[in-house]
Amino acid sequence: MNCPSNMYGIIYKFTIIAKYKFDGHKPFYVGQHWEKRSVEHFSSSSVCNYDGSGKIWNNFIKRLKKEFPTCWRKLIKREILYASKLVNQKGLDILEEYYIKKTKSHYSYEVGGCNILWGASRKPGMLNPMKDPNVAKRVAYKLRNGSHHDVSGKNNPNFGNGKAIRGDKNPMKNPEVAKCNAELRKGKKRTLEQRTKMSLSKKGKYTGKNASNYGHRWTDEMKLKMSLKKRGLL
Repeated sequence: MNCPSNMYGIIYKFTIIAKYKFDGHKPFYVGQHWEKRSVEHFSSSSVCNYDGSGKIWNNFIKRLKKEFPTCWRKLIKREILYASKLVNQKGLDILEEYYIKKTKSHYSYEVGGCNILWGASRKPGMLNPMKDPNVAKRVAYKLRNGSHHDVSGKNNPNFGNGKAIRGDKNPMKNPEVAKCNAELRKGKKRTLEQRTKMSLSKKGKYTGKNASNYGHRWTDEMKLKMSLKKRGLL
């Protein structure tokens, strides 16, 4: 599926900076959005009226509106985790799941995350977890008490389904996402920090037993050819 014409596919993170606590942390939410104006427009709380979604997150938004009716939008920190005009819907779904996992924004992590789903991309036939009475009950408990310590690990109703929903693969290995990022990088030089990270990530991968020519010996003929090539004589 192609992306909407001339629109930015955005993965965002919203954090409430008011003195609210959820599991002892500031409430935050990660999601996706299609923006037809600009990334700057979406980043500005003074001009963009989109404030995220989800039952837990909307509960905090309602509290903000009630307690700070004139300035509640200024109490939401808006961060852009990813933005591109080249990404399609499938790629954006994959990236959303990746960032939900990376930022630990799913409520079961108990670090302030308000996401109930692991992302928009789910397997066919997979129901919204809020339709499960057990999940709905636990979310309601968390909203009333601000903290609940019985939804981690095997006590989490989604335990065992996580990998099926969100996957553990790097989204950059997805051809569609990789192609999009390759287009964005055209003509741009990598920074020293980026080059250093790439070098460290590959260190040791292609040396010793990991080298493609490990176990092969250079013959005298091969050494001679290499020497001649270096001198420009071959």
